[in-house]
Amino acid sequence: MMVKRKHPPRGAGLRGMLLLLAAVLVWIAVMMPVGAPSAGALSPLERIEALPLVEAQGTTLTLLDLMVREDIPEDWREIMESLTVGDVPALGTEKFIQPENLRLYLERFFEAHGQDPSRTQIILPERIVVRRKSRLLELKEIEAIYRQFVRGNAPWNPEDIVIDRIRVSGLTTVPCGRLTHRVEASPEERYLGNVALTMRFSVDGEEERSLRVTGFVQVEQEVVRTTRPLNRDEAIGMDDVRVERLALTSEPGRYLSDLEQAVGKRVIRNIGTSEILDPSFLAKPLLITRGEPVTIVYQKPGLRLTARGQAREDGAAGDLVRVINLSSSKLLSCRVLDSGTVLVSP
Repeated sequence: MMVKRKHPPRGAGLRGMLLLLAAVLVWIAVMMPVGAPSAGALSPLERIEALPLVEAQGTTLTLLDLMVREDIPEDWREIMESLTVGDVPALGTEKFIQPENLRLYLERFFEAHGQDPSRTQIILPERIVVRRKSRLLELKEIEAIYRQFVRGNAPWNPEDIVIDRIRVSGLTTVPCGRLTHRVEASPEERYLGNVALTMRFSVDGEEERSLRVTGFVQVEQEVVRTTRPLNRDEAIGMDDVRVERLALTSEPGRYLSDLEQAVGKRVIRNIGTSEILDPSFLAKPLLITRGEPVTIVYQKPGLRLTARGQAREDGAAGDLVRVINLSSSKLLSCRVLDSGTVLVSP
């Protein structure tokens, strides 16, 4: 015998799904906090409207954050502002609130505070987006922080420091709120050339953004430069050099800064035009050259003897050079006194 299977009436599955959805919405409305009933009568609340886009400041979202504030009486604002409905999403992300869920929540909220929901017009957008309110750190703000830190920590005169080519690595958006910052540099930082700093920005005491900021740092200083090419062992004249103020990545004091430090000295290597003079490029002028005839002086208290000799090497004032005594053919160690004169060294 065949048994005919009974099928459920058409539409029964759809009605079941709708009933389940309604139960879920009621559960959400029941579970969401609505706050304690207020003491005393509140002002009439005829109309309330939710914002389609909520940009919240801080990390917690209040009921008042979701609403257009102009239509809400002050006493209702205070209650709604004290009621936290969730967390604000992280910077750069969004959350969505279903309008019908918010409607159920508001109706329960009104009832809990003695307000008949039917007496308040609830206006809701098609969807509600929540994000954290943010601001952009402008390049001029970051540049000002960089310049202030370098000038305050470099061992040079702040007025002589020149900073160019400031570059920022990382996103420069931060949440709105009380903004503070901290700057860090390597303990070995010389504050010359390419200088990298780490800037940490906090909002309301919580660190929100870390940026790597680099710049090119120079120090203005007066230096001696050549006006023409100079050959090795050539003596520097007054017209061969000039003083200029330049921005350099070298520490102040490395180069000559006064003409008197250069004029009269000899160069120990070939030097080009406009080259900055380093003290290591210069030496005292030669007073004696190899093969040159010299006068050898031997003296002690009450006695002074001289002899003819020949220099075996170049020498400047005060240098020890080898000299041969032409009378005895002995090789002597002598100290250069002046041009053509040496003193026998004991």
